Amino acid sequence: MVMDSLSLIVGAFLSGIVGIVTTQINSSLRERERKRIIGSALYREVEEIEGIINQYNSSFKEVGYVISLTRTLDTITKAVNKKSNGIPLNEYNSLYPSSGWYYVHKNELIGFGFSLFQKIEQFYKCVIYLNTLLIEYYNRLDKIDPSIDYEDEEIKRINLEFKETVSFIGELIPKLKDELKIYQIKK
Repeated sequence: MVMDSLSLIVGAFLSGIVGIVTTQINSSLRERERKRIIGSALYREVEEIEGIINQYNSSFKEVGYVISLTRTLDTITKAVNKKSNGIPLNEYNSLYPSSGWYYVHKNELIGFGFSLFQKIEQFYKCVIYLNTLLIEYYNRLDKIDPSIDYEDEEIKRINLEFKETVSFIGELIPKLKDELKIYQIKK
């Protein structure tokens, strides 16, 4: 009788251990799959943004150093918007929507490791900064009389910062994509 009770207790204990281990393994697998899905989506999103950044970079190279002209950024943004194969700029000329993967999964990004987390943060903060510059630019442009052709120092500053940030993002993208590619889901 004591032996039967002991066998039951040991059996229940072993069943509990097996249940806990199975739950942990399943949880780990789900977490790994979620990380792969987010990483793959971020990779695709970075590729889409890369298309726009490359267009800005090439447009700035075509324009050369005439970025101080008041309507340069407006002209380039309209051209990029027209021929963009990536994320189309919306009517507010935003490069990144508030519903993007970065915003939605921001709290989970640390799970990718500190180095990749830093690159993701740096990339998206720069893209968001470009959004801020575009808003600032168009707000400033709205206050300028289009019939008067003059250089505005604030517009000049925004043009220069925008160009430098686009160039920096262009250099950052290959490193970020290289680290994110391990999460790429094959089609």
